[in-house]
Amino acid sequence: MNFLLSVMHVLPTFDLRELFEFNEHMDFILLQQNHFKMILPEIFLATSVLVTTVHSSFLATSRYFGFPLLVRSLVKLCLLILVLTFLLVQKNSIIFMLTYQNTFVFDILTLNVKQIILASTFFALIISENSLLKQQINNFEYFILILCAVLGLMFLVSSYDMISLYLAIEMQSLCLYVLAASKKILLFLLKQV
Repeated sequence: MNFLLSVMHVLPTFDLRELFEFNEHMDFILLQQNHFKMILPEIFLATSVLVTTVHSSFLATSRYFGFPLLVRSLVKLCLLILVLTFLLVQKNSIIFMLTYQNTFVFDILTLNVKQIILASTFFALIISENSLLKQQINNFEYFILILCAVLGLMFLVSSYDMISLYLAIEMQSLCLYVLAASKKILLFLLKQV
């Protein structure tokens, strides 16, 4: 009996009112902080695509700069974007997380597949640079579409429900359709000249 009394004095006393009180100063921004951190590589890649599009469209149509060839500089810029996205993917430390109302899943498998996608795109751009220079293709849209297709693949890998899976497939396939059609249009125009 003495033992029970001594244990009762050591245990803290709980007030049930404190336990069920609503915290009026709850910070809801902290609730979404990890969600934003997990989707940061995709946000960075999408923002980079938009900035690269604006930069390339102004530079390619600039009389002041003499309508420069953009292939070499855009390859280097796209490689830099892919490396930075790779580093952002690698920095994610959360092992498993479902985000945005079970729309995206982030785990070790998705992180590894994203890294494989980014690395293979990196090497494909390095290999295709000389071919683009030989064929004298000066389409900055080529690189923008490749980055958009990579973005669609990254969303496809992270998709957890059917609607996000469908939208990611549409985003990726639309970019690849335009890439395939641009080669046919270029060959058609070269045959007419």
